[in-house]
Amino acid sequence: MGSTLSENNEVHEDSHLDTLTKMVDDRAARYGNKAVLERKRDGGWESMSWKDLSSNYREVARGLMKLGIGKGDRVAILSENRPEWVSVDLGTLAIHGATVPLYWTLTPVQLEYILKDSNARIIFVSNTEYLDKVLKIRSSLPELQTIVCFDPYPRNRDADGIMAFDELLEMGRGADPEIWEELGKNHSFRKGQRPGNNNLYIRNNRRAERSDADPQ
Repeated sequence: MGSTLSENNEVHEDSHLDTLTKMVDDRAARYGNKAVLERKRDGGWESMSWKDLSSNYREVARGLMKLGIGKGDRVAILSENRPEWVSVDLGTLAIHGATVPLYWTLTPVQLEYILKDSNARIIFVSNTEYLDKVLKIRSSLPELQTIVCFDPYPRNRDADGIMAFDELLEMGRGADPEIWEELGKNHSFRKGQRPGNNNLYIRNNRRAERSDADPQ
């Protein structure tokens, strides 16, 4: 169940906002282009609006479904805190999947153990460094079908089952509406877990609060 603050700071329960994705969609309808996430890049701050967050997680959800990922499937994320992390987490919840958050400091051996134990079918990695970690152990992970990299990666790393995050979003944008509609309105709910990083802020409409939560 969600809640909102009135102008005099009284809490009102929103009984229909019983999932994280519904809460995001509700805020997107209310606040539109107001910032929800910010990250520091090249010495400046970039923001993501509520509207863009809602749109992005839906594109992720549709893209995952186009790849055959669905209810009960494990979606791993090997990344520091960044807006894409949030979009993937929400997109996974929307299709009734389960997020497997991974510390970006884990060794390949440690990653192999967790990915095997979780039977993750897809993993999102932040950059080429983390991509290389996964490629070192990929041959021992028969369940792992796809690796998606947030940042651009060198084409000498290109291989079957590796794709850019932008490609996944484009796949989601090109999916038939029915792919989303067949999910219905009852998205699954899970308490979110956010890797910490000093470069990401979570905003509401009155104040910005620095997110310093520990990973997982």
